[in-house]
Amino acid sequence: MTRFVVFLLVLVVIVVIVELIRRQRFNARRATETSTWAPPASPDPMRRPAAGWYPRPDGTAGQQYWDGEVWTEQRSD
Repeated sequence: MTRFVVFLLVLVVIVVIVELIRRQRFNARRATETSTWAPPASPDPMRRPAAGWYPRPDGTAGQQYWDGEVWTEQRSD
């Protein structure tokens, strides 16, 4: 019976380590992804989209501020 308990504990530790590694890789990949999404195009092709709040380019919930040229760090939930 003790060998079985030791086996289960080792198995649980291995599963936890694998899950931690998987999450770390997922978060690292997500952090390095760059988004190419931009706000909707302006009717005039010579103008950039107006500054304002738009859905976040990374697809997460909430909005992010587009200053007319680039995404700022300002976010709202």
